[in-house]
Amino acid sequence: MENREWALPHPPMIQIASAIRPALRAVVAAIAVVASLPLRAQTPLPAVPAGSVFQSVPEAAGYGVVYELNIPNSATYNSSAIAYAQDNSTNVAAGSFTRVAYALELNTTSNPANTQWVWVSFDRPANITSAQKLGVPNKTTANPAGTTYHYPNGTAGDTAIANMNVFSNVTGVTTGNAITTGNIEFWPGDYNTGNAFGVPNANGSVYDFGDNPVGSEGRNYGSMQIHDYGAKKTLFAMNNWGGDGGNIDLGIGNQVGGSGHPDWTFTYNAPSYVVLKWPTLLCLSAGLSFLHV
Repeated sequence: MENREWALPHPPMIQIASAIRPALRAVVAAIAVVASLPLRAQTPLPAVPAGSVFQSVPEAAGYGVVYELNIPNSATYNSSAIAYAQDNSTNVAAGSFTRVAYALELNTTSNPANTQWVWVSFDRPANITSAQKLGVPNKTTANPAGTTYHYPNGTAGDTAIANMNVFSNVTGVTTGNAITTGNIEFWPGDYNTGNAFGVPNANGSVYDFGDNPVGSEGRNYGSMQIHDYGAKKTLFAMNNWGGDGGNIDLGIGNQVGGSGHPDWTFTYNAPSYVVLKWPTLLCLSAGLSFLHV
């Protein structure tokens, strides 16, 4: 079983199935507030920006921005503060939201026609009550213990993904509403290929949608991935931002070729993108007020 902390040679340039080298522009996460919550208890958050590709998503009008991150080529988020372009998480009352959405926009050129994007939303998992736990799951002073969210197997970090909606223009990404086979892999440290949580369809020989975090102290690779294990697909991935060195891994859909791992681990490909931005969105069900991550 391969371990992420082993030294590996730099993989060759990745091959993107669509033959378009996309630039990373934005990732968004969203939440929805329970209808009975008085709106005056919340500070309204910014709406999805005018002109954003995500305005074509049917449900986007009900979401607002909580976090927005301009993704650098490399990062040390486990030892330094994350310079979010927007951080409105403290304006969201704990437990007040009912849905979360993440979105990622990629483009390796300056031509908007080449933009690739994905939007993923789902019911708020029972173990996530704070909007401050929706950003990059790092080990900084803002989140000293780190955050680990994984496929439920009866252990700490169980994060059930329900009623997942997926919208995308990327070939190979399975879109649809109320998908029941979503799973999340968010953690600040290293991981190996072992399917420790028993994710259906996962391959224990490659990095995919069923991997195993192997600790956080002194281990800094980092994973921020959402998948559809029923379709055997990675929906989006951002890895290697914790401080292990090298460039960040980024991708929408399964990686084809490259490092040989569907979840983009070891691709180190962030410099191939022109724009790198990741917003997180929240949705208020009461009056469709907006939250934006």
